[in-house]
Amino acid sequence: MIGCGQFGRRHAEAWLRVPDIDLVAVCDSVPERAEAAALRTRARAVAGIADMARDVDGVSIAVAPDAHARIARQCLAAGLHVLLEKPFGVSAETARRLTRLAHARGLILQAGYVEHFHPTYRRAVDRLQGPRFMTAVRVTHPPNDASGCDVVCDLMCHDIEHVLEIGGGVVSASAVALGLEASTPLATRAVLSSANGLVSVLEARYAHAHRERGLCITDAAGCVSADLLTGRLCRDGQCQNAPTEGALANQFRAFAHSIVTRGPPAVTGTRAADVLEIAQMIIASRDRAGGASEAVA
Repeated sequence: MIGCGQFGRRHAEAWLRVPDIDLVAVCDSVPERAEAAALRTRARAVAGIADMARDVDGVSIAVAPDAHARIARQCLAAGLHVLLEKPFGVSAETARRLTRLAHARGLILQAGYVEHFHPTYRRAVDRLQGPRFMTAVRVTHPPNDASGCDVVCDLMCHDIEHVLEIGGGVVSASAVALGLEASTPLATRAVLSSANGLVSVLEARYAHAHRERGLCITDAAGCVSADLLTGRLCRDGQCQNAPTEGALANQFRAFAHSIVTRGPPAVTGTRAADVLEIAQMIIASRDRAGGASEAVA
């Protein structure tokens, strides 16, 4: 495991819940963080990738976004399979170069879009019948560090990945900034049109007051809504409570399965590159709109 900060701690805890997998080593640019993670997990703290490569088959990378591509390249060059946290680099082309490198070396490169594995989300989408319209709202607290990227790449990217899974390729995208934060990347609403006819309205924003992660999808059979925070899942008025825990462990289990079977990862590097490309389309559209903002409902 590379990166022992906030996300790295969550990774470590999840790895320990995956059967038949040994968390062998942890690494961080701040040695004290690596040592603390090693104590919590009984793994070995190492100084760098070279020290880790001798003893592991694959790595999960949870470092700052601006270091994603550099660390992933080093791991692939060392012959390691890689699970790389989103946004998977700073541009679509960076993500595509990483994907080509992994393919050339015969290595697994999985994108860390954890909500692809969220139990509530999976129950919501696995039985869709001809999806036509989707709305998704994602609100969370602003990031603490200055290395965080635009709200589109940081938050909305999860829902873009959902759109690609449900609707196929995106053929058009438009966006506006929202509310009082219209001059900043703190709040964005986007409209995407997909190749299969799906129309998606996505909203992502930072807010101190509350958190929200929900989606609603209309298909040929009716409407399904899912609250990914509470696990509340409804289909045409019939509701149930779905699990909300286990997404990270499910993601790591899928990564390990791909390493063992050499099968394609559940979320490929190509998918991550497509998400970044669409995110860049959304940001460009929003920024072209300039002062044309909308009030937050």
